[in-house]
Order: sequence, then C-alpha cells, then structure tokens
Amino acid sequence: MNHIRITTALVVALAFAALATSASAERLRASSTRAGNLTSTNTHFFADLGNGKTSLSFNTSAANSLIKVTYNAECAVLGPPQSWLSVTILVDGVQMNPASGSLFGFCTSLPNGTDFQWTGATRVSLKTVPAIGTHTVQVLVDLNGGANTWWLGDSSIVVESEP
Repeated sequence: MNHIRITTALVVALAFAALATSASAERLRASSTRAGNLTSTNTHFFADLGNGKTSLSFNTSAANSLIKVTYNAECAVLGPPQSWLSVTILVDGVQMNPASGSLFGFCTSLPNGTDFQWTGATRVSLKTVPAIGTHTVQVLVDLNGGANTWWLGDSSIVVESEP
C-alpha cells in the first residue's frame, strides 16, 4: 500500500514539475499611464500614452520576439446608433494582430446619440518582431460609423514579451 502512495506522489510531483518547466512568464518591456480626460471631434490620430507622448519605445534582445501589447482606457463616443471608436495598435508602424483595422470597436455609442456611456475598455494585440533592437508602439484612434465625438479617460499601456 505504501508503495502505491509513494508511486502516486512521485507521478503527481513529476507532472507538476513538467508543467512548471513548460510554463512561460512574460517580461515587461515598457509601460506608461495617463491620468485625466481628453475629448474631441478629431479622428485618425495617435493617442496620448502619457506626458503628451504618442509613442512608447521598448527593446527586444532576441530575433523573432513575440510581443504582447495591452492598452486600456475609459472610453465613450457620441454618434448615431451603432457608431464606434476604434483603436489599432501599431509596432514600428505595422498593425498588430488581430489586424482588424478600424473594425475593432473599443467603445460604441448609445442609441440616442447624445449621451456618453463610459466604458472601461481593453485591447490586447500580438506580433512577432523580427529584429533585435529598439521598437516603437503607437495607438491609432478612429471615429467610425458616423461617430462625431470621442472621450478617452485614464489609460495605461503595457508591452510584454517572451522571456
């Protein structure tokens, strides 16, 4: 009976060890936050990522690094029903995946078109960056479907990669 318990315990321990060695933690490459509210009627512009900067630099130390960018903000938009504000994440000027352009609805308008509905919104994008070195991430904002006014509140952006 003790032999079975010891064997079972050994199998369980080996299974946990295998899981631990195959797991991969992400490494923080860069981050920025912005506190406060911005609103306007302009479209197709790069978002303020903090301190008035519209880009964030990060470094890679290996070729073909998988990069993950997480952008979140309080978001609201005015316009006719089914209009939206989109955010597109770019690394070195190239759209990250999912590469959906302005079809990614970060937040949408209310049916009445005159009231903001504030939403905490998040977009996570991935891209393999082929070259070692310094890279730049930007967030492109667009009004779509007849939207006419946007509002972006407190925001953060985090760039991570495989170790």
